[in-house]
Amino acid sequence: MTHPAAPAPFSSPDAAGGAHGVGAPQARPEGTPPPRAPWWRRPTPVFSLVLGVVALVFSVMQLVGGISTLLGPGVVSSDQVAGEIQSRLTSGLATCPDDLPARVGASIGCTVLDGADTVTVRATVTAVDGEDVNYRIETVG
Repeated sequence: MTHPAAPAPFSSPDAAGGAHGVGAPQARPEGTPPPRAPWWRRPTPVFSLVLGVVALVFSVMQLVGGISTLLGPGVVSSDQVAGEIQSRLTSGLATCPDDLPARVGASIGCTVLDGADTVTVRATVTAVDGEDVNYRIETVG
């Protein structure tokens, strides 16, 4: 018993009666330009422009981020200073109206409410090393 021959997978007969595989080059008449890629494979000028703008924005963000790292953190938040005052000095409620600039010698005044007493406290920056800001806390008056 003889079985008929099965066609090769992924092949189809071409115009000359032979078979060509998937992705095999096709013959073109001389002088005919190659076929255009589908629209989703062609970069458009708008896409290229958007990609360039995104790359530029990312580069500027990296540059600004690098500069701010070199200059230090900028400030210590008022909440962080108030929390440090509460943990070091008292069990009362400390509030600081402003952030503490990360500059040696910079200072801010804070208020501590401890029961019926109100105490004024000053936080003064003593050293700045990268992102580490050291400050002294002392009561005023």
